[in-house]
Amino acid sequence: MENQKSAKAPVPVPSNAPYPTAHGSFPASAQFRYYTPYYSPLDPCPPIRVRRYNTPPNLFVGFQPMNLPQFRPEEALRRGTLWPIFYAPYPPR
Repeated sequence: MENQKSAKAPVPVPSNAPYPTAHGSFPASAQFRYYTPYYSPLDPCPPIRVRRYNTPPNLFVGFQPMNLPQFRPEEALRRGTLWPIFYAPYPPR
């Protein structure tokens, strides 16, 4: 039992802080965060070395600023939001 690694909490991997770009949306690099989970040497499955989770843009906007640019109604329905600052597409698999 002494040779086993002690259980550790996942360590977040630093990433760029999210910020709006000039055209009002968040860069794709800010949408996802990465961390390295603990894996046991006795685990029978191959480890997943790096995990990714989604951080939606609305988490980083404390309040909705006035006079935000808006999508056209047809485009807003396709994208799921009226404001470009809150648009965060899912990556292709």
